Amino acid sequence: MIQRNEWYTIAMTKKNTRRIIIGTILATGIGLGFAFLASFYSVYVVLSRPSTIAQEALVLIASEKYEDAYALSADIFKEQVSLDDFTVYLNAFPIISNPTSIDLESASIKKNIATVRGTLKKDAESSPIIFQLIQVDREWRFVNVSLSDLPAIDLELDEEA
Repeated sequence: MIQRNEWYTIAMTKKNTRRIIIGTILATGIGLGFAFLASFYSVYVVLSRPSTIAQEALVLIASEKYEDAYALSADIFKEQVSLDDFTVYLNAFPIISNPTSIDLESASIKKNIATVRGTLKKDAESSPIIFQLIQVDREWRFVNVSLSDLPAIDLELDEEA
């Protein structure tokens, strides 16, 4: 015959087991939630940063702060294009030097190379724009800016770049 104290012990053991199972399920759910948020945040930051640099460069160009925009370029770009050549190029295309609308639609990253595509508008005219950026010391720097609907150039850079 089971005595009263034994029933209490059995009941408490079942109650504790349920609490442990529920606690484990909640802890697992919370852990998975944090893992999802962390991965979402890291993907968002990685994809948004090249777009932010492209947007910043376009705003600086529209404000005629060509030297500041040039400073956002990578050293490999600066080796090939002087500040004067960069300024001449930008002034040759009023749609890039004075757009009425900037819409950066997509960004993709492959290894340490990002491609940001968008559309610039000035009055009734519109033009696709492509920025290509590389990651140097955890910072995104542009290496190519083109006003074209042609595919972006295929960059093959060392992993160190």
